Amino acid sequence: MSYRQNTKSKEEAEAVKKGLVKEDSRPALFRQVILYGNLPASELTVERLTKEAQVIVGAGSVTVSRIIDFIAVCVLSRPHVRIQLAEELRDIMSGFRIVFRRT
Repeated sequence: MSYRQNTKSKEEAEAVKKGLVKEDSRPALFRQVILYGNLPASELTVERLTKEAQVIVGAGSVTVSRIIDFIAVCVLSRPHVRIQLAEELRDIMSGFRIVFRRT
């Protein structure tokens, strides 16, 4: 075990004892912030971390939403693309209730 791994294990064990993080082997953003970040304890409140999580989730949601909007506009504004997409999806989507009309 390397020095860093050994140090990491001690830091994580201490944080688990203090109740700052749950014992878990999976990497997670807030686990890294709490254990290895250089934020003061006053910045690691549940309220502050909750707000940061909301910003991250919100930013990801807005990004995906804008991409879907852009794709929809591109497909709908180009009839040849819409027709080709409908043809390509016809067999795959045959079990769904959406009905594709030939145009």
